[in-house]
Amino acid sequence: MNDPLVQKFDRDLLDEDRCREWFLLWLYGSSICCPRCGHPLKKQRVPRFFQGKISYCSHCGKKFYPLRGSPFHSSKLDYQELAAILLLWGLGVTPDVIAALLKRQKVAISGAVKKIEALKRMDRCTF
Repeated sequence: MNDPLVQKFDRDLLDEDRCREWFLLWLYGSSICCPRCGHPLKKQRVPRFFQGKISYCSHCGKKFYPLRGSPFHSSKLDYQELAAILLLWGLGVTPDVIAALLKRQKVAISGAVKKIEALKRMDRCTF
């Protein structure tokens, strides 16, 4: 991509907390459910979830992290990188260029893009 703005992109431009909140909102929407029993997370526990902290299901007792049970649970990419991939890929930037911008291997970026594409086909259904 020859766009000079895209070429100057750096993941450090993105605030980590905002990226985590934005990505998790994209991934789950406003309905956060336990990956074990599917019970909705209590309203008072939702902010903790969006802070990336361990959440607790009051229904079954399961403790879980926000990416647990999602296609990104084993990802080595951080929230800044995931948000950047989602944004840049959505703008038409290729995985090759994204990999170069984020200084990551193309295989990691391509894997994330495949997961994003699958979620979009499923209309981001819950896990």
